[in-house]
Amino acid sequence: MNLLLSNASNLFISASFKTTAVSYFGATRSISIINDLYPNEAKIKKDRKLGRGPSSSKGRTSGRGMKGQKARNKVRALFEGGQTPQYLQLPKVGKNIEFLEYINRPMAELPVNKIVDFYKKGRLTNFLMQNETPVLDVKAMHDLGLVTLNFEGPHSKHSWGVRLIKSRYQEVPEVFKQDGSKEIRLPANLKIEATKATLEAIDEIENIQKCSIRTVYHTPMTLRGLIAPWTFMNTLSGKVPPMKRPGNKKDYLYYTNPLNRGYLSEGNFKTEEDAKWVQRIDQQKARVLEAFASGKQATAFGESLEDQLLILKGEYDAEGNKIEKS
Repeated sequence: MNLLLSNASNLFISASFKTTAVSYFGATRSISIINDLYPNEAKIKKDRKLGRGPSSSKGRTSGRGMKGQKARNKVRALFEGGQTPQYLQLPKVGKNIEFLEYINRPMAELPVNKIVDFYKKGRLTNFLMQNETPVLDVKAMHDLGLVTLNFEGPHSKHSWGVRLIKSRYQEVPEVFKQDGSKEIRLPANLKIEATKATLEAIDEIENIQKCSIRTVYHTPMTLRGLIAPWTFMNTLSGKVPPMKRPGNKKDYLYYTNPLNRGYLSEGNFKTEEDAKWVQRIDQQKARVLEAFASGKQATAFGESLEDQLLILKGEYDAEGNKIEKS
């Protein structure tokens, strides 16, 4: 009997929140009081039904008043009766990730080997046959499928142009070869125009592919006018925006630098000081290349040729510190 009582008490202990100790013939056991537990008074209050007659104290208008938008339907959050809401009168604080990516000028990256692959598969044949001196610009890259530029939304992903980068291979070959004998390269009369290009991509295009390259400044509006000009038909002016010169100092220095093959380093300058600046850069570059060809190192630049070219480009100073451009 005692064993049965002890076993039953153990079951009650495991299922209860409160237990009470009781002494029975010198033995102590626990009795469950789970049946005596009850919820808080606020939890057992029944919801009052609305619109069930005057005796329910919530009849007729059901506590919504007589008239107005709140009596008939709901009012959206932060609505202030049609006046300018408070959250529009206060300045914005902080920036979201999408806007931060947009102000960093995202571009579609295009490796050089992708252009060679398209030429190898014959996907550039019709484009090359149209002109004697074909120009593979950003619009042609988009039309041929080399890149996909998107202009939908306020902060589109690839709206600032195309950046050429070096080839991506698992094993980097110097040139493409067909049947082990004939070397496949891009035609020499092909001219490539991109928004930006790395120094490795410029070296690969000029020295391996034997083509010419040029970097041209673009904005999202000018690129949209080139690729989708019909989108400007419903605007006030109805005209496609023209090409603009770089207004930022950092962009101006990039496109006036001949190391980047900028289009402003070809004689299209605003003042004579710009032409002198580019000419001075050319003289410094020739001096650097001559010094390395003779086995010497220029004392006013870095230790390697790549460091000196980066210094001429304006990214690092003579001491190796990165220059922060505004």
